[in-house]
Amino acid sequence: MHRDNLLKSPAFHAILLFCLYAVAFMGAYDRFFEGGVSYEFCHYGEIGRNIAQGKGFRTGVVFPATLAFFERKGIGFTPESPEFARFPLYAYAVGASERLFGAGDFQVAWVNGAVVSFASALLYWIVAQSAPAWTGLLASIFLFFCPSILRGFALWGYPDLLFGLLILILNYGVVFGAWPPFALGLLGGAAWAARSNFMLWLPVYGAWIYWKSSGRRGRACALFAAGFLAAAFPYAYYLRSHFGGVVNPNFLWNLANGVLIPDLAWNHYRLFHFSEILPALWQPLLKKGLLGFLDFFRNLPALWQCGFLWGPYFLSLFAPKDRAWRNWQQLYGILLGVQLFFFVFLRQESIGPFVSGRYYLWYAPALMAGAAQGFRDLSVYVNKKTWSALCFLLVLGHAFLWSSYYAKKDPGFGHPSGLPVQNWPEMEFLREEAESGSVVLSNIPAQVGWYAGLRAVQLPYEWEDVPKIEAASRLDYIFVTTLTAGEFGRFPQWQKILISPDERRAFCARFGYAPHRVYPNGLLLKKRNL
Repeated sequence: MHRDNLLKSPAFHAILLFCLYAVAFMGAYDRFFEGGVSYEFCHYGEIGRNIAQGKGFRTGVVFPATLAFFERKGIGFTPESPEFARFPLYAYAVGASERLFGAGDFQVAWVNGAVVSFASALLYWIVAQSAPAWTGLLASIFLFFCPSILRGFALWGYPDLLFGLLILILNYGVVFGAWPPFALGLLGGAAWAARSNFMLWLPVYGAWIYWKSSGRRGRACALFAAGFLAAAFPYAYYLRSHFGGVVNPNFLWNLANGVLIPDLAWNHYRLFHFSEILPALWQPLLKKGLLGFLDFFRNLPALWQCGFLWGPYFLSLFAPKDRAWRNWQQLYGILLGVQLFFFVFLRQESIGPFVSGRYYLWYAPALMAGAAQGFRDLSVYVNKKTWSALCFLLVLGHAFLWSSYYAKKDPGFGHPSGLPVQNWPEMEFLREEAESGSVVLSNIPAQVGWYAGLRAVQLPYEWEDVPKIEAASRLDYIFVTTLTAGEFGRFPQWQKILISPDERRAFCARFGYAPHRVYPNGLLLKKRNL
């Protein structure tokens, strides 16, 4: 390729953007990262460390509901127990990073940094193929600098960014005919290993490929299915061999939330069955679905802090587009409708002002691309001067909104010592216990597993579950923290032992523990027979 043509190539621009975004992500990490404060960040870091050490998709951090399932299946809780509530593709990406560069916070965070940088550069390349380059650049900037993504999902270690990237690549290949059906199936299988709710969409992709294929439609669908099965087989075999099925437990746990129990299912030491929920509890389930549907649309304007983008986005749906772009928007819209239909019966999640809309993050590229095209389409309806003024005001308003989010402090995760998570005094103490093989019950178990190297069990809601957990695994310490990272507000019964000395004595006498360390932000209890 001639040098001048190369410099004008969208592919060259995308590579340049990826490099710039990667540098910008490292700056954001240096400015905003205060340690692994999310459960996901630390848990994937701990699983990735096991992968890097050659132990495979294993963990020493579990939920009470996981232990109940282990008991039923005869699986012992060890430092390398099989993992069945997390997604392997992201875990192996973290493991690869830790294998290459060593175990540490940056090695975990960098996986999402690379993913969001690549996804943003790829979005530019996709949009710029059929629209002015500035339109693609605007979409790319919207995606990368979104505070929910850069300050939230990326730095908090959520696997949803990798899933969103795979859906972006898959949808491009499906709509624009970039790859053969077998390759599309491989991408679909990889997406399922990145997030199991992809299975909801498998019929949609099969039907789309069938109706849009030219020539031998049945052969195209068969090749797509073969590719999917080939990519999905390792994870499916892992689940089947260890747990007897291929369904991730998050589905039942989220379905039970608000129907069988009022709170998070995985914090209970019990098993959950689909037969418990249907048909006997169809009325609470229907009510939950209706409220979930209303919550989705009520929160839609603030989704990913992108309120300013929805107007241009909807405008782009009505302006003239070529067939491929209409199909691209249509496919994204169908997938959104299918997920919404099922997810309103599961759990709606909004974690503060920086990370709302996590379960729908895969849709963000469609919103960003549509909004950028909406800015371009304004010229169809107004004259050039008015178009320039409106674009300036909309972009300025969005920049002001996002800058206000970036100026905010992290929402309440700061430790009284002012130290990063790995240097907290309680982590220093627990790390000294690592050689003893101690097991800790805590409302921040993933941090205990990642930073202290100990086995850890998530704190249950009820005291009555403590003996059940002890029957499945030894417990040496109970560490309860009031920090926001531990979502202490969800544990009213445990709040009593911090507030009332009488309740603390009653708990210790009943379950055989004694106060061991008192911290400004929590309490460490030790088993008396140690």
